[in-house]
Amino acid sequence: MALRPCPCSMMSQEELVIKTDASLYPEPFTARFLAGSDPDFLVMPQAGELLPAGTVGTHITVGYKPRMYGRKHTATLVIETQSMQWTYVINGLPPQTVPPTMAAKVVCTSSYMGSSTVRQRNFIRENLKLITTGASSPIKGAPLVLRNKQRML
Repeated sequence: MALRPCPCSMMSQEELVIKTDASLYPEPFTARFLAGSDPDFLVMPQAGELLPAGTVGTHITVGYKPRMYGRKHTATLVIETQSMQWTYVINGLPPQTVPPTMAAKVVCTSSYMGSSTVRQRNFIRENLKLITTGASSPIKGAPLVLRNKQRML
């Protein structure tokens, strides 16, 4: 038997119906998990009466609520009467995930990003406004254009 927890983090429950053909009368029973079983499982009721043959059977509920995902959860359930014993290996499965059905939506609340316009730099215009050479020039600080030309008459 395998149990899968529901995604709402509530306990997942599976119901067993035990029908006995061996007894004509109701029999007391105990239901428990063997030592070494995962503590994330529980059984209800832990004791009661198994209904006799020819009836609807006795309902026993097994619950599973994992505290941690990523590892295998197993438990061994034993249901005992004075004359019979039933053993069930129960596996806890991770919850099934459902991928989102809507497309991703990106919301940008910054008005700075939407209103900025990129202005192209005009390097030729900037270079024409320069009056001396730069620091990386071999002739540092020299005038680019001789402006004091003497006129000859």
